Amino acid sequence: MKISEVFSKLNEEQKEVIKQLSIKKSKENFNKTRYKGMINESGEWIYNGCYDTGRMGNGKCTNGHSLRYAHIAVNVKTGEKIVFGIKCIHEFFNITDEKQKEIEKSFNEANKIIKTIYEMVNSGNTNYIEKAEEIEFIEKYSTSSNISNIKEIKMLINAKLPIPWFMTIQLDSKYKKVNNEVKAKEFLENNEELNTAVTLYELIKDSINEQQFSWELSTMASIKNNLFNYGKLSDKQIKLFIELVNRDYEIKDYSDVRKKLETIMKVKMSRYDVQTVGSLYFQLNSYNKLSENQLKLVDKIYFKYRKQISALKEEA
Repeated sequence: MKISEVFSKLNEEQKEVIKQLSIKKSKENFNKTRYKGMINESGEWIYNGCYDTGRMGNGKCTNGHSLRYAHIAVNVKTGEKIVFGIKCIHEFFNITDEKQKEIEKSFNEANKIIKTIYEMVNSGNTNYIEKAEEIEFIEKYSTSSNISNIKEIKMLINAKLPIPWFMTIQLDSKYKKVNNEVKAKEFLENNEELNTAVTLYELIKDSINEQQFSWELSTMASIKNNLFNYGKLSDKQIKLFIELVNRDYEIKDYSDVRKKLETIMKVKMSRYDVQTVGSLYFQLNSYNKLSENQLKLVDKIYFKYRKQISALKEEA
């Protein structure tokens, strides 16, 4: 494959998109080096990327030399632009050989993307149609803002240019995830009992004692994750999930009772009450469970020592 031949088949919009993509990526690459995008030591001139003009002679540097790969420098103070070739860079800037190599490397890395696009154009690849559908689907049901290369992918799609696979890894992964989530929601809509169970699970999961019901909680979480990861469940998984959700869990909120017990323990009590309160506090922390009679007993003891508790609060 001759790049010049593929280049000649592109329309003006496609050539411009490839040019802008090359400039953007090569600039980003040099910004990541220890030179932070600065061509000269003072930072007055910064590297603004490079692009392939298609063939030798299609481009010219600021001094008039013919070139194929056009590198750009911009003056941060005046906005002046200089076009140079990697071989004639020393006519414009006094730089080290190491910095020159980093500039060349920055473009070569970016140009790998461009060459891949040329190869895909040459083979007649039209994956931009498929990727456009993926983006449309994601943005309908989620968001594409956290996908890397999304702007570049959209540029290529609009110009009807193929997208290299290494640019679409996050896009494909996000599409698969969102697609399965949509399937899962449709799956739930068609199974009212499972849908109710999932809703109930979300309401109770944080209130169930993790130690007492560790297997149940981990199993329910695993089944629910499986549903949204794959968009479906087997009949056996559905049956188990519904059974687990509808078990008789102890899910009361004991925060108020716990605070009362902690307060009571700070005051002087009879030996019997000390043992009783200690026992209630241990059971609550160990099993997250108290009977109705025990709850009433907490209130009874709290009322019994109300004067000492009030004094304690005043001291605090």
